[in-house]
Amino acid sequence: RFSPFLHQFNIEVAIVRFERDARTHPLNPNLYEIEFRHGSFEWTVKRRYKHFAALSRAFILQKFRRFRREHLPGLPLRPETGVSVRRPAAINKRMRELERFLRKAVSYSGYRNTREMMNFLEVSPYSFVHDLGGKFKEGFVKKKGGSHRFPKLCRNCSNKCCYACTCGNWKKRWFVVKDSFIAYVCPKKGNLRGVFLFDHEFSVCHGFEQTGIHHGIRLRNTSRVLTLQAWSKRQAIEWRNAIDDRVENAGKIWTTKHRFDSFAPIRPNTPARWFICASGYFEAVADALEAAQQEILIADWWLTPELHMKRPSLGSDYWRLDSILHRKACEGVRIYICLYKEVELAVKIGSLRAKQYFHSLHPNILVLRHPDHDLSGGTFLWAHHEKIVCVDQDVAFIGGMDLCFGRWDDSEHRLTDIGPVKLQARSETDGSLTAAFAKSTALALITSAPLSA
Repeated sequence: RFSPFLHQFNIEVAIVRFERDARTHPLNPNLYEIEFRHGSFEWTVKRRYKHFAALSRAFILQKFRRFRREHLPGLPLRPETGVSVRRPAAINKRMRELERFLRKAVSYSGYRNTREMMNFLEVSPYSFVHDLGGKFKEGFVKKKGGSHRFPKLCRNCSNKCCYACTCGNWKKRWFVVKDSFIAYVCPKKGNLRGVFLFDHEFSVCHGFEQTGIHHGIRLRNTSRVLTLQAWSKRQAIEWRNAIDDRVENAGKIWTTKHRFDSFAPIRPNTPARWFICASGYFEAVADALEAAQQEILIADWWLTPELHMKRPSLGSDYWRLDSILHRKACEGVRIYICLYKEVELAVKIGSLRAKQYFHSLHPNILVLRHPDHDLSGGTFLWAHHEKIVCVDQDVAFIGGMDLCFGRWDDSEHRLTDIGPVKLQARSETDGSLTAAFAKSTALALITSAPLSA
């Protein structure tokens, strides 16, 4: 099983306080607040004694099924009703016993990586990813289908407003709260099913009066309305508080309305650069690709593998796009390319040929053609028009130009493209080089790679 934990850090456990409610939970009246620390990540969960008991039973099954030799953590057998809160020593002893049980459980990798333990800790593969922000509220919630403001056609029928297919379907999903979004994951396959972004129209409400559902939660932004249902009123309040906390802190820059109705705030002193002509753009992209260390992401409407990124080429293919990508793939860089899958009867851009050609260069180059033009699925009049290049998730080129023929240009705006330049030796009787030849030679020496001997 995949382990989402950071192997170089231990998990620190501390039960800091408890709440008692014997009226609604007569058998498990105490609600314990547990603080966890794992590296730089800190989070809090609330559990009752029945959750500890269920975890212990799962460990016993794990031990007998898989013949684990680790010592099974002990759990106090006295029921919660026998622990008197009027005696501070008794409740403190109870908290220390449960804390000792958890510390032993998380110290063994065999128990720590079980599904039951990760559910108890509210941990998923997206919990300890530094690029996604801190560790916040996670857990299972039921999600109602038909959350898009513009629902797609139902797969089972042609009725766009089919209640049974789009509105009456409830599914169990694992939800993750982050600094700028809320994501939900399919619990069986573990794949990411959707991302709900914080924007200037984001709002959250809960309760039967506002959602029409017992323990209901409703999320709204500019593109979607999510209707959720927690398992209890307490959990619905916890989800509401966790989301409000992110919105009022790190997510506030996204929920605040910005000028021109933009989703992004104004960021002064941003290391950004504008490109006017494709000559400078292609050269900058080539330099960024050459400096790649881990991964390269490219999304284009049209992509030509034989494109020379730096011109004139002096008869060398060093700065040709396929040569750059093949060179980086041989160095271990993972390259992902998304191309528009055109309707060949209408557009001839050769995406299939580009995919087959790149796949033949190296296994580290993966190409996806999208979408499949299905008249029943509603993707017939739609195309990828993104022009994106991202290198190591550090440098990105957006809103640019397709890396293909017919795009290169400079300030002189020639009617024809610059082809390869060949250097020829001249005798002394021919005189000195002309100014034009000297200029083109100097430019070639600057922009081209050193020729091998």
